[in-house]
This record gives sequence, C-alpha cells and structure tokens, in this order.
Amino acid sequence: MYRILFVRAGTWIDFQYNFHPFEAYFYENNYRNPKSLIYNFFGNILLFVPFGILLPLLYISFKKFKNYFLFLISTILCIEFIQLFTRVGIFDIDDIVLNSIGGVLGYFIIKKLLNYTFFKKIFYD
Repeated sequence: MYRILFVRAGTWIDFQYNFHPFEAYFYENNYRNPKSLIYNFFGNILLFVPFGILLPLLYISFKKFKNYFLFLISTILCIEFIQLFTRVGIFDIDDIVLNSIGGVLGYFIIKKLLNYTFFKKIFYD
C-alpha cells in the first residue's frame, strides 16, 4: 500500500497537481498505452473497496453512512495532501473521485451482504 500511494519513479522539484476532473482520460495523448489508462482507472477504484468493507465491520460508528463517508473523504484528502507536500506524488482530483467511488462501492457491498442471514451470523453473533 505504501508503495502504491507514496513511491513514484523520478523526483519532482515543483508541486504536481491536477484539478481538472478526468482530463487525462479524455486526452489520449497523456496515456500512450491503453492498459495504463485501465490500470489507473480501475486501480484507483479497487484500492479503496477493502476500506469500505472493513471499516463498517470493525467500528460501530462507521455503520452509519454519513460517519463513514466523512472519514473516507478525510483519509483520501490526507493521502493526496501528503503526496503533494512531500512531492512524491501528484495531487489529483481524479484520484479523489475514483477512490471515493471505490470506498462507497465497498460500503454498499458489505451492507448488501449483511442483509443475508449467513453473514449476520458470522459478524454479529
């Protein structure tokens, strides 16, 4: 996880940021290899799915979506600001949106699974 979030090839002298949502996805010049586009898009979503699944299971306060979502957004913003200020990554609005989608997706997956009797017995008995 550390390597994915904070270790990038090369070093930058200036702050790197992107405030234009999905600009890199619409302009194919930024992605010469379509595999990297797919890897980046789905990788950012899948990275936070476990976050959405585990937090509501481990902490009672995160069973409420509002509490969970505020914590999710705060965590993602902290990661992005760390990348910006340590200059080992890019502050990217795309990452914020896609990571949020992944976290929310994980949250609703576990909520749906907990509606089944089998999972209720495992996690609540």
